Amino acid sequence: MIILPFIPLPNCNYQTLEGFEYCAAAAETELTNYANSIAYFGPIIWLTVAAYFYQVEYLFWKNLSLKNIGKFFLTIFIFFSLNGQIFMLLNFLGIGNNATVTAFTDNKGSLQSELPGETFPEETYETEYIEPGYDYFQEAINYGTNAANFTQTAKSIEDWNQVKDYWQKAINLMNEVPKSHPNYLTAQNRVIQYQNNSNYAQKVIEKLASQQTVKQRFFQDGIKEATTAAFLVQKAKTKDEWEYISTVWEKAIEYMKAVQPSDQNYQAAQERVIQYQNNLEYSRLAASRAQ
Repeated sequence: MIILPFIPLPNCNYQTLEGFEYCAAAAETELTNYANSIAYFGPIIWLTVAAYFYQVEYLFWKNLSLKNIGKFFLTIFIFFSLNGQIFMLLNFLGIGNNATVTAFTDNKGSLQSELPGETFPEETYETEYIEPGYDYFQEAINYGTNAANFTQTAKSIEDWNQVKDYWQKAINLMNEVPKSHPNYLTAQNRVIQYQNNSNYAQKVIEKLASQQTVKQRFFQDGIKEATTAAFLVQKAKTKDEWEYISTVWEKAIEYMKAVQPSDQNYQAAQERVIQYQNNLEYSRLAASRAQ
């Protein structure tokens, strides 16, 4: 409160409560920048001013007389001289020179409404490229490299699904590269390239799936023929009936032999070949005995 009037803050109005609060807050902001200096000189100034105030009160109420009137005016002179020294101290510390209220940038709207005539310049920011902590472009390149390497050894549908997944992740990361990135145009071209590679992987997956369907159909068709033959055996009596059953077992054996080693049913198919072969021999024997 003592040094507030001596801090030359711009646009301070001590006439109103709002203006006084504004200036007090601005002064607090300025003084926090010189906390160390204030902490050193503050107690000395406070004690000195308190002592002079006490002296003024004592002379005024107790010893005010013609004898001491000169001493009274001398005290008043020393008091104002001390305030002048405070002002010089503040200027020496640099407090208040070209003072700006920096603590209220977030409340400019409220201050303008409370203090008519106050204006604040609009804040402007220059846009410049700042290297992000996560480089989308480099991460996309890494996924693209992994996809290209895995393509060389991919064989199964699962392998090609992994290849496609790598390409898709690379595409997604390339799409995240900001326009401010120095490799933005390269990233856009890579998106097209990676999309073509992903489409190729999808075609390979569809082709393998189609082939796998055909292979799985061999096993299923063999099961179907064997089921038909087993049903006919229950009612067969004549030679023609047993010979027809023999042809059905032969078809079942052919289907089971067509199952490829890569098929998950390959082992089961090999076992059924032996089983169906025994059934075929039995049918042929029954046909030879029938009339």
